Amino acid sequence: MANPGKSVNQSSKPEETDNTSRCDELEEKIYQLREDNKLLRRRTRILEEKIRRCDELEEENDQLREDNKLLRRRTRILEKKIRRCDELEEENDQLREDNK
Repeated sequence: MANPGKSVNQSSKPEETDNTSRCDELEEKIYQLREDNKLLRRRTRILEEKIRRCDELEEENDQLREDNKLLRRRTRILEKKIRRCDELEEENDQLREDNK
Protein backbone atom coordinates (compact mmCIF):
# COMPACT_ATOMS: atom_id res chain seq x y z
CA MET A 1 0.00 0.00 0.00
CA ALA A 2 1.33 3.43 -0.94
CA ASN A 3 1.89 6.11 1.65
CA PRO A 4 -0.59 8.96 1.37
CA GLY A 5 1.06 12.27 0.34
CA LYS A 6 4.02 10.56 -1.30
CA SER A 7 4.37 10.37 -5.05
CA VAL A 8 5.21 7.12 -6.74
CA ASN A 9 8.81 8.30 -7.44
CA GLN A 10 9.46 9.47 -3.89
CA SER A 11 10.88 6.94 -1.53
CA SER A 12 11.56 6.87 2.14
CA LYS A 13 13.87 3.87 1.94
CA PRO A 14 16.97 4.40 4.11
CA GLU A 15 19.29 2.95 1.42
CA GLU A 16 18.22 5.65 -1.09
CA THR A 17 18.84 8.35 1.50
CA ASP A 18 22.24 6.78 2.18
CA ASN A 19 23.01 6.73 -1.55
CA THR A 20 21.98 10.38 -1.94
CA SER A 21 24.12 11.33 1.02
CA ARG A 22 27.03 9.30 -0.38
CA CYS A 23 26.64 11.00 -3.79
CA ASP A 24 26.70 14.42 -2.12
CA GLU A 25 29.87 13.47 -0.25
CA LEU A 26 31.51 12.22 -3.44
CA GLU A 27 30.54 15.38 -5.33
CA GLU A 28 32.10 17.47 -2.56
CA LYS A 29 35.25 15.34 -2.58
CA ILE A 30 35.47 15.61 -6.37
CA TYR A 31 35.05 19.38 -6.17
CA GLN A 32 37.75 19.62 -3.51
CA LEU A 33 40.09 17.38 -5.49
CA ARG A 34 39.62 19.57 -8.57
CA GLU A 35 40.40 22.68 -6.53
CA ASP A 36 43.46 20.99 -5.05
CA ASN A 37 44.48 19.95 -8.55
CA LYS A 38 44.26 23.56 -9.78
CA LEU A 39 46.37 24.77 -6.88
CA LEU A 40 48.93 22.03 -7.37
CA ARG A 41 49.18 22.75 -11.11
CA ARG A 42 49.69 26.45 -10.39
CA ARG A 43 52.30 25.69 -7.74
CA THR A 44 54.03 23.24 -10.08
CA ARG A 45 54.23 25.88 -12.83
CA ILE A 46 55.69 28.37 -10.37
CA LEU A 47 58.27 25.86 -9.14
CA GLU A 48 59.19 24.80 -12.67
CA GLU A 49 59.70 28.45 -13.61
CA LYS A 50 61.89 29.00 -10.55
CA ILE A 51 63.96 25.92 -11.39
CA ARG A 52 64.31 27.06 -15.01
CA ARG A 53 65.45 30.49 -13.81
CA CYS A 54 67.86 28.89 -11.36
CA ASP A 55 69.33 26.78 -14.18
CA GLU A 56 69.75 29.91 -16.29
CA LEU A 57 71.46 31.71 -13.43
CA GLU A 58 73.74 28.77 -12.80
CA GLU A 59 74.72 28.73 -16.47
CA GLU A 60 75.31 32.48 -16.43
CA ASN A 61 77.33 32.15 -13.25
CA ASP A 62 79.53 29.47 -14.82
CA GLN A 63 80.07 31.61 -17.89
CA LEU A 64 80.94 34.66 -15.81
CA ARG A 65 83.41 32.65 -13.76
CA GLU A 66 85.08 31.46 -16.94
CA ASP A 67 85.10 34.99 -18.37
CA ASN A 68 86.61 36.33 -15.16
CA LYS A 69 89.28 33.65 -15.22
CA LEU A 70 90.23 34.61 -18.78
CA LEU A 71 90.15 38.31 -17.93
CA ARG A 72 92.42 37.82 -14.92
CA ARG A 73 94.87 35.91 -17.08
CA ARG A 74 94.74 38.59 -19.76
CA THR A 75 95.18 41.31 -17.13
CA ARG A 76 98.31 39.61 -15.75
CA ILE A 77 99.75 39.38 -19.26
CA LEU A 78 98.99 43.04 -19.94
CA GLU A 79 100.41 44.15 -16.60
CA LYS A 80 103.59 42.23 -17.36
CA LYS A 81 103.83 43.91 -20.77
CA ILE A 82 103.24 47.32 -19.21
CA ARG A 83 106.01 46.71 -16.69
CA ARG A 84 108.30 45.72 -19.54
CA CYS A 85 107.31 48.85 -21.47
CA ASP A 86 108.04 50.98 -18.40
CA GLU A 87 111.43 49.32 -18.06
CA LEU A 88 112.20 49.92 -21.73
CA GLU A 89 111.10 53.51 -21.45
CA GLU A 90 113.42 54.05 -18.50
CA GLU A 91 116.21 52.32 -20.33
CA ASN A 92 115.63 54.47 -23.43
CA ASP A 93 115.56 57.61 -21.32
CA GLN A 94 118.84 56.59 -19.75
CA LEU A 95 120.37 55.86 -23.15
CA ARG A 96 119.26 59.25 -24.44
CA GLU A 97 120.86 60.90 -21.45
CA ASP A 98 124.02 58.95 -22.02
CA ASN A 99 124.09 60.00 -25.69
CA LYS A 100 123.89 63.71 -24.97
